[in-house]
Amino acid sequence: MTIALLALCLLAGSNAADATRFPERVQVADQPLRLNGSGTRTATLFAIKIYDAAFYADRSIATLADALAAPNPKRLEIRYLRDFDLKDTQEAWRYQFKESAELKDGALASEIDRLVALQRPIARGDTHRFDLLDGKTVFSINGEKRGEIEGTAFQTALLTIFFGPHPPTQDLQKGLTRGVREEKEGE
Repeated sequence: MTIALLALCLLAGSNAADATRFPERVQVADQPLRLNGSGTRTATLFAIKIYDAAFYADRSIATLADALAAPNPKRLEIRYLRDFDLKDTQEAWRYQFKESAELKDGALASEIDRLVALQRPIARGDTHRFDLLDGKTVFSINGEKRGEIEGTAFQTALLTIFFGPHPPTQDLQKGLTRGVREEKEGE
């Protein structure tokens, strides 16, 4: 896969993922969490579906402040709908932390290097799971633990990518908080 396709992803729109693709409830560190929302990332120019993402917490999350204030554990799950080679995957994560989390050069360098080192080429159907626990994030691919990334600063940056002011797309962010809006509409 080329950098051009990943660049298209960065300009991508998204739509709500089919909620049946993700379970309504999961257990993380023996704690029950509920599906907060899900979205599908697509490249708008060709409507190429890139991945589905879901976010789980013990309470409704509508904003970055909500996500940061909610106690751990939390889970971010990404299911890829396309193949990506290792280099493109690593470059995409570095880019997303710099652009969406607004990290200055060198900020969280060792933590991001750790995440990049845990990557492998992505095959269609692969699932990346980030379990945010107290003081560390457990990163898994297809249910296999690849490693841990220490520190809450990394967690803040990861959550900022998806819930902050510069998410990969506004539509993806709306999808991840979809359950919150549906709850409020149903009241």
